[in-house]
Amino acid sequence: MIGRTIAPALLSVTIIFSLVSCDSEKNTPEGRAQHTEILPSTQVHEGWYFAAGDVVSIEGTVNGDVYAAGGRVDVSGTVNGDLLVAGGQVTITGVVSDDIRVGGGIVRIDGQVGKNVTAAGGTIVIGRPGVVKGGVIAAGGDMQSSGQIQGNAMVFSGSSEITGMVGGDLTFAGGQLTLLPGANIAGNLTARAEKDQVHIGDGTVRGSVKIVAPEEKETKGIAGGPGFGVFLRILWAACLLVTGAVFFALFRGIFVRYATMVRNRSVTSLLWGFASILLLPVLMIILAVTVVGFPLALLLFDVYFWFAFLSQLSLALLTGELIFRNMQGGGWAPFWSFLVGLLIVQALTFIPYLGGLIIVVGFVWGFGALVLLVGDAWTARRAAASHD
Repeated sequence: MIGRTIAPALLSVTIIFSLVSCDSEKNTPEGRAQHTEILPSTQVHEGWYFAAGDVVSIEGTVNGDVYAAGGRVDVSGTVNGDLLVAGGQVTITGVVSDDIRVGGGIVRIDGQVGKNVTAAGGTIVIGRPGVVKGGVIAAGGDMQSSGQIQGNAMVFSGSSEITGMVGGDLTFAGGQLTLLPGANIAGNLTARAEKDQVHIGDGTVRGSVKIVAPEEKETKGIAGGPGFGVFLRILWAACLLVTGAVFFALFRGIFVRYATMVRNRSVTSLLWGFASILLLPVLMIILAVTVVGFPLALLLFDVYFWFAFLSQLSLALLTGELIFRNMQGGGWAPFWSFLVGLLIVQALTFIPYLGGLIIVVGFVWGFGALVLLVGDAWTARRAAASHD
């Protein structure tokens, strides 16, 4: 059953990308030296600071918000504002006066954070020197904290080990939770996990302890609270991040042309998106009622699904291009720009009403741009065939 479902989906994606990929290799830059962005320790930057590269190092002072993305990102200076960062390896040893929103393969915080931390990654570490004066929301494969979290902490991870302080409540959902001797949870502990996977050292929790097995239903719990919604949004952003990375690595030419289409043909993309979203389901229904047209209806359904998903990359691509204007650049620079755009767009989706509007606009805009890409590629192939 699963094979029958996946096979047409893979077929549809292969057909579309094979069509649009014509001559994409010609647009792919050859090897390039590693690109490094550095804000020296002697420099003070006023206002928003944007940086993207293979290596990003912020050693100086930024009096404003920082948006950074790279293969490795190190923040050892001072950020008098918010920090939004994504990278393969992110290390923060400096001072951030406001919030941190971070995503990466390995995320380590050994610095001082004035407000809250929202983190998603394979491994998330708050080291012993780390101090978070607000709360922490962390989602990842592994989470470790030996520093100070002065507010509440919500952790969604395969495993979590706490040896430091949590000044408020600790809420955990995942595989294994360990509170080692020396940990200090000032508030209550709520853990959604198997009881034998929750290890609580003596005297580590001052408040109440509640352990709920995953199969048990709760009228009020993580799945019904706002924290679960935040987790789902972080998971969704992570899915878009991985999709963008695969998209860029395998189909760089399409990635670049998609960003260009969204920016340069915005009105046309919106019109085509609106028309296609409404008319394609009608066409699928008409084809599905005939034996001959049923396979084509299935193919169109798969195309519709993938276009709907990939459309959510559109606003991130547009935002990154408007900020950095480097989609034609070499190496992974266009991808790091996309990462910054994704962070900004996903952060805006947390704003009530605006978040829903962003999703709808991205859906229509991106869908139309993808339709135009396929249309242009089809026209180019027909023109080439007529000349042969």
